[in-house]
Amino acid sequence: MERLYAVLGGDNPAVVQIPQSWTAPVMPIIIKCTGEEEGKHMLNLQQVFEGLNHHEVDSKPEIFAKAIMDSTEINKLLTMKGPFYAVYRGKTQRAIYVRNYAEVENQVHNYTYPKFHRFESIKEALVYMVLKGDISRMKALGLYPTVHVRLSPIDHNTD
Repeated sequence: MERLYAVLGGDNPAVVQIPQSWTAPVMPIIIKCTGEEEGKHMLNLQQVFEGLNHHEVDSKPEIFAKAIMDSTEINKLLTMKGPFYAVYRGKTQRAIYVRNYAEVENQVHNYTYPKFHRFESIKEALVYMVLKGDISRMKALGLYPTVHVRLSPIDHNTD
């Protein structure tokens, strides 16, 4: 099966290997899509990121996160429904998975200290990734999702 990713941010949006350390840059963000059409649709987010000055995200993640949540452009570009599973720390690369819980479970099951969360909004999933999976920072900024959804019995990392 072909793996299609929409990679946002960085100097060259593309598919890349992303380290999973706390010191790793926030960008790029990989979105694992369920098909080519969805991948092309998600890649539209790149123009929004360009407008948000994504090159400063590592020095000002809170400002960037707030800008994502306040963006009306994201609402216009992406009307698709979730769930969106944001995996900041798992077995391979960090990524947002669109409606594919089986792949998320493969990423986090039996992994020591996984960091992941389910969101109904792509904005919330993006903010989670920008803030490196730190729900307490989302709460402090007033960006915590209005609906909190637990994943499954393996979801022991909801902060």
